[in-house]
Amino acid sequence: MNIIILDIDGVIATEECSQKPNHELFAYPFDKDCVAIFNEILLKTNAEIVLSSDWRLMYNNDIILLDELFKHNGVIKSPRDVTPNFGRNREKEIASYLEKNIDKINKFVILDDADLKIFPNNFVRCNIIEGIKGLGIKEKVENCFC
Repeated sequence: MNIIILDIDGVIATEECSQKPNHELFAYPFDKDCVAIFNEILLKTNAEIVLSSDWRLMYNNDIILLDELFKHNGVIKSPRDVTPNFGRNREKEIASYLEKNIDKINKFVILDDADLKIFPNNFVRCNIIEGIKGLGIKEKVENCFC
């Protein structure tokens, strides 16, 4: 299985999104252009989503609520799993998830706006202003699955 370990803020929800009003059931909306690019990546790579974002904590790791959130924002797939919570130590959480599931994973990419130091060949950093629509980001992500 191919997976995308996904942070939301700075990847599919830009800084501009955080200034928009919240939906009745959900937080602020995702960036529509970022979602379009993310959907293209999901289709091309056939990857599953593992959520590493703090949003998983806001929704109590509830896959059903996260599914509604992603559908509401037009994402064609929803998270199939979440990383564990180790006090918001993203690197440790991702490493733990990968170690635990290594026998199920063919290829993976980590998408985040934080400067993570783990798995540099599988990490693509986005910035909070442009998110995944930043120059060359889509190509870097797709290259991780080649």
